[in-house]
Amino acid sequence: MTRMALAGLIVLIGLMVAASQSILRQGMRQFPEPHPAISWRTLQFALTNPWILSSLALGLGTFVLYAYLLTKVDVTVAAPTITAVFYLVVFLVAALWLRESVTVGRAAGAALLLVAMWLLARDIG
Repeated sequence: MTRMALAGLIVLIGLMVAASQSILRQGMRQFPEPHPAISWRTLQFALTNPWILSSLALGLGTFVLYAYLLTKVDVTVAAPTITAVFYLVVFLVAALWLRESVTVGRAAGAALLLVAMWLLARDIG
């Protein structure tokens, strides 16, 4: 697999993790109680909510791709780079789609992650 293909796979996995978490958040917003406890009712809600089921499906797909990626790239490169991609995408989704607040500290952290991603990506392949 080429260096560019590996980088693309890492970005894809990061995007899938971010999508899964954002979709899960949207599904849990529909939970009828403000603070769901671990109970049969919570499990029943989760297994019938299309947002949550979609999140689970994306999570499974992410696991399969990540397992394959680990046969090609060291975990010390893959995990932090995927985490950085995930955080940056979630940051944007939370601000633009979920309408969550963006503070200066969070924006600065996102900028630092871009630098970290660049440094880690130099060791891919």
